[in-house]
Amino acid sequence: MNKDITGIRYDWNGMSSANYLIPDQSGQVVVKISNSTCTISDSTFVILRICDCLSYIPNAFSPNQDGLNDFFQLPSNCYLNNFSIRIYNRWGQQIFQSDDPQFRFDGSFRDTPLQEDTYFYLIVAIDAQSGDQISKQGIISPCSLIIYRIQLPTSQRKYQSPYLLCIQK
Repeated sequence: MNKDITGIRYDWNGMSSANYLIPDQSGQVVVKISNSTCTISDSTFVILRICDCLSYIPNAFSPNQDGLNDFFQLPSNCYLNNFSIRIYNRWGQQIFQSDDPQFRFDGSFRDTPLQEDTYFYLIVAIDAQSGDQISKQGIISPCSLIIYRIQLPTSQRKYQSPYLLCIQK
């Protein structure tokens, strides 16, 4: 048995002692709960799956050819089918499109670097594992400024990577 929490002890697959378990893989989970007079146990089978393939999409990138954040691209943790991304300027003109989930947008339109501004993206795809339709939209900003990464505390992150923030030099 594990750690005593106000007279009640929890044993999750012989490892965790908290009164809850956050599984890190699919499989059988057995919990034994005991106090000074009795022990009960139960089990279930957990199928672990990250529900949102595109839980993090960068909001900025710096196409200044310094080797850091030079491209807008997606860090995806799953396989996508029927993928499509479209990027538009503030007047609704399409400036980029790709059907490749591994695309890299370099911040240019017709071989000319875009000005620092706000651009709108629309992503549509199908999660190959679940068959779920994915639709994401948001804004990105190419900037020639310093990029800082803001890491949220784990409790607030829920599968998110650091946010990018443009700060003027």
